[in-house]
Amino acid sequence: MIYKISPVEDPDHGESGAALIFVIVIAAICAIACSVTFKATTRLVQSTGSKRVDAVAFNIAEAGKEHAIAQLRTVAYRPHSNGVDSIFTSQAFDVGYYTVRCSANVRTDTLWIRSYGFSATQQRCIEAKVRKSGMPPFNPRGILGAITANTSVEFTGNMVVDGCDHSDNGHANGLAGNYAISTTGTVNPAGSTSFGGMGCPPAAHPHDPVCAGAFQEGISSSDIPSEPWDVLGVTEDELDQYRTEPSRTYTGAGIYYLTGDAGTVHFSDASGILIIHDANGTADFLANHGTFTGLIICDDVSKLAGNVTLIGAMVIISTADKVGAGGANVLYSQSVIDNLRSYCGAGNKNIDQISWREL
Repeated sequence: MIYKISPVEDPDHGESGAALIFVIVIAAICAIACSVTFKATTRLVQSTGSKRVDAVAFNIAEAGKEHAIAQLRTVAYRPHSNGVDSIFTSQAFDVGYYTVRCSANVRTDTLWIRSYGFSATQQRCIEAKVRKSGMPPFNPRGILGAITANTSVEFTGNMVVDGCDHSDNGHANGLAGNYAISTTGTVNPAGSTSFGGMGCPPAAHPHDPVCAGAFQEGISSSDIPSEPWDVLGVTEDELDQYRTEPSRTYTGAGIYYLTGDAGTVHFSDASGILIIHDANGTADFLANHGTFTGLIICDDVSKLAGNVTLIGAMVIISTADKVGAGGANVLYSQSVIDNLRSYCGAGNKNIDQISWREL
């Protein structure tokens, strides 16, 4: 008898094969995941490194821009009208260097600073638009005496108007100086004012022989600027930043531009430039206390009274019939006129950044 023996199936064999396949699949998935993770990590490291170098280049460009602004503030760099200047070329900084160029408008008060920062293989460029609002250089003209007036001047008090030269402490320095008064009209002394100038010591009456050369009358109105900015040799726009409201007391150094009547003014060791001017040419003021060292430009003056002392000069640009004056001292000083900026508290220029962009 022949028996046919069939193979006996192992009940665990199918489960083992499935488990092996599952393990292989999981291993393949893990391998793929590890490969993806490795590549992503590599890219991230590379990207992070590139961004770090890029950020360094950006910071270097910022440093170049700030260095250029510092040069403008200290006047170490003076921009050229409608020109392009290279302020820095390959200036070493940190782990790289910067190159900075600057262009300006016609008046050189608006500038475009373009700064290039370099670090390793990266380059960044930024551009800042800035505006200068600092004190302009002054080139005074039309100052023909301690008092220059586009009008007849009447004195009703016991003033001393001395055109002989003085230092900024009010002491005569022995130099001839200028006229006491130079006017398009006449000098009318109704009081006991003393006049000196052009080397003549102050005397009690402008028509006395001793002080006959101390003043001049009847000069041409074209010799006297009709606007305060023309007296200073600047533009109207350059004075706009100094417009201010009237104050009873002026203290310290500065430029004060009042576009209306000043009222009664007191000085507390003030210096600089005081402008009293409106569109009609009728703004006036009265001063009755303290010392002012510098230049006063006004449309009209009601009175200089009390213990007021002006060391420098005064220009009256109005065409009013009379200018009254009381007890005070007006002492001409050429050195004060020549160095107005220092008496105005001229320091670093104001450089305002008005826009910024990355190129």
